[in-house]
Amino acid sequence: MKIKPGIFKYETVLKSDVEVTMLSLLLTLTPGSVVMEVSPEGDTLYIHAMDVEESRAGLIKQLKNFEKAIMEVTR
Repeated sequence: MKIKPGIFKYETVLKSDVEVTMLSLLLTLTPGSVVMEVSPEGDTLYIHAMDVEESRAGLIKQLKNFEKAIMEVTR
């Protein structure tokens, strides 16, 4: 298999614990990705992806869409 698993950092615009939790749970539904840790400030997610080189750009785009949807519901 030619995959390159890895961890990358994502800085979110979401503010509340509920919003960040929702984003983390939604990302976990994406096959091959999981939020490993959230910074103490709650503004940075550390994400493990099964193929960082191939899926990072797609995951970031998906995270932006999730953030937008979460903000529409919570604000």
